[in-house]
Amino acid sequence: RVLVSRPALERTRTRLYSAAFTAFVFLVLTRFTRILASAGGRGDSLMDTIPTIVVEQAGSDQTRGFQVINRPWTIAQMVKTDAWRAMVPEDYVYIAETDHLLLRDLPNRATPALNVAFFFPYMSSAPERQAAVVRRYYQGDHRDVQPVGPSPAIMHVDTLKRLAPLWLELSVRLKRDREADAALGWVLEMWG
Repeated sequence: RVLVSRPALERTRTRLYSAAFTAFVFLVLTRFTRILASAGGRGDSLMDTIPTIVVEQAGSDQTRGFQVINRPWTIAQMVKTDAWRAMVPEDYVYIAETDHLLLRDLPNRATPALNVAFFFPYMSSAPERQAAVVRRYYQGDHRDVQPVGPSPAIMHVDTLKRLAPLWLELSVRLKRDREADAALGWVLEMWG
């Protein structure tokens, strides 16, 4: 199941529906579903094309001008709705974004206790600027923080429900923290 936003769908109508802004593929890949974060939580004309879960987009008090915080916001809002489990009945979810394409079958190696995610070498907690931030937000050895973001990832739906509000809360806290914002930059929300 893939959740895609309107801009991506409009750009990719002639291709396999791929992901955009906040886009998620839910395993087992049975059908596509889109998450739409919009002003006022309003639907759009693409809802007739692809099943859609609509949520209100994050306000500026959350994003602080960093619209990428809409990713954890949207997921955190989605898991609060009754519609999402009706539309996404699978036990595991695959989360992807615009530039994450599946070129071959993706085995589900996740378990209820283990998430599987992509390694991002640029998310190292070794450089001192990042290490200083990670040490303030992580209780333990900062070198134990894995360089993986929230996407692409595979996890159990119960894990998604548990992690979504934490991802949002930490992303907002990091954005409000000037040192963290400067050290983590454009990948700040991936550290959440």
